Amino acid sequence: MASTVIQIDNLNRIFAKLRKLGVDAQDLKGATTKASAIVLPQAKANAPVLKGKLQKTVKASKANNRVAISAGTPKSVPYGAAIHWGYPKRNIEPNLWLLKLRDQY
Repeated sequence: MASTVIQIDNLNRIFAKLRKLGVDAQDLKGATTKASAIVLPQAKANAPVLKGKLQKTVKASKANNRVAISAGTPKSVPYGAAIHWGYPKRNIEPNLWLLKLRDQY
């Protein structure tokens, strides 16, 4: 499964300091929800489309301190990782569309 994480430097340190100040972890979840609302549509738009199956599997996994965007599932789209990372044995060039998305933010 292809996935990427958009990283904000020192985010864990920021969250740790906020928790020390008494901010509830559930309050921090709203920030990751907002971040996923910005990133997810862009990820779907950047997905390579032949039939659209891979694009339909793009999803965001949210936690208190991060958002991970993934695409493809072993059952419905097992070729997702091969499209993203490439498969030299089959002459499939890498299409690093999720990593390009990470570099935008």
